Amino acid sequence: MKDIQKICEIVGATSKIDTIFLNSKGEIECEWSSHSLPSLILKYKKHDLTQLQRYCELPKRGFYGIYVNDFKMTYVSLPVFANELRVGVIAVGPLLSEIPSERMIRDLATEKKLDKHDYRQIKEVLGTLKVKDEKEIYILGELLVSLFKVALSVNIPVIVEESGTENHDMEVEQEKIDKALLIEEGHKNRERLLNGIKNGLVDDIGGVFEEKNLLETLKAFGILNRIPNHPLRSMKNITLSHNSLYGRAAEEGGLNAVYVHHMTEKYALIIESLESIEKLVKINREMINEYSKAVKNNVVKGYSPTVKKTFEYVLLNYESQIKIKDIAEKLHISEAHLMRQFKKETGYTITYLVNQKRIEKAKHVLKYSGESVLDVAYSIGYRDPSYFARVFKKLVGVSPKNYRQKQTLLSD
Repeated sequence: MKDIQKICEIVGATSKIDTIFLNSKGEIECEWSSHSLPSLILKYKKHDLTQLQRYCELPKRGFYGIYVNDFKMTYVSLPVFANELRVGVIAVGPLLSEIPSERMIRDLATEKKLDKHDYRQIKEVLGTLKVKDEKEIYILGELLVSLFKVALSVNIPVIVEESGTENHDMEVEQEKIDKALLIEEGHKNRERLLNGIKNGLVDDIGGVFEEKNLLETLKAFGILNRIPNHPLRSMKNITLSHNSLYGRAAEEGGLNAVYVHHMTEKYALIIESLESIEKLVKINREMINEYSKAVKNNVVKGYSPTVKKTFEYVLLNYESQIKIKDIAEKLHISEAHLMRQFKKETGYTITYLVNQKRIEKAKHVLKYSGESVLDVAYSIGYRDPSYFARVFKKLVGVSPKNYRQKQTLLSD
């Protein structure tokens, strides 16, 4: 028990994230806490800890799990063994895998039907939680595994069969070597991908990502089992992490932060809507291509501050009723001057940009959701569905209905 308490203190003090050990009955035996949580979050945290108890039923030691609750808060957990007996689970969290946006918080509040008081609570808490990327979350899980291997090593029996011992040892060593090589190759490929996105190397990174290799790696390391009996949720979590990594690489490559935010939010919604592991694997390729193309074709590079600010405003507000005079007022210039300068630098109008972004969003919604064409039109800022259909056909070449049918055939 002293070893477990010491590990809670080490992990908590090092990461500055709450760390708890629950015994096999679900009772908190030791805890390191960095800050107090409001009543609303404490209620959900109690539910989260109950869910984490499932990890005590995992059949193998040394497998950590990642659990994400309804508020996008993440926990890293590890079943704890002593003398082959599961004695409880250690949990580190809550933490976040991405910086919470205002829109994300509003969507959560709407989904959970929170009143103003609870909305302020959740907004305040999400703003104080530590944010860790995919790699940092993995490191945290590996740290837990390593600490418990060292601390409880005297209680972990080594079982050696009397016959065929030499062959057994050779097989185990070869398995370790194969796994190490897989890890090394995986890290190299990920660095190539992120570097390719950062530098807009669309053509060069096409062959680096292989859907088959991604699935094999996920299965080899048990990533799809991190949430017991929920492989789809596990896959969504890892894909959301990839989305954040790709977005960060694109921003490092010079892509406007507002544009990156727009893209990551778009793909986060798509990822949550997908209902198969195969489709989640495929969306990785689409994200890689789009982020790298965005860096390569950086639309605001070289433009004046006025035009850049106009792009930012449109990207943040294209789903609402945009008025050019509102943009002009924010930039403290006349409406006529703004329209002239924008057209002069870009070659097209602000209205064309708004329609382009709306139709871009409509294409994704039609492809990945079952929303009606009417609902799609309203959701992206069009009050007149007929006008939406005309603009869509003009920019895409087919009607919204035909576009959806074509995408369905392609996915089949």
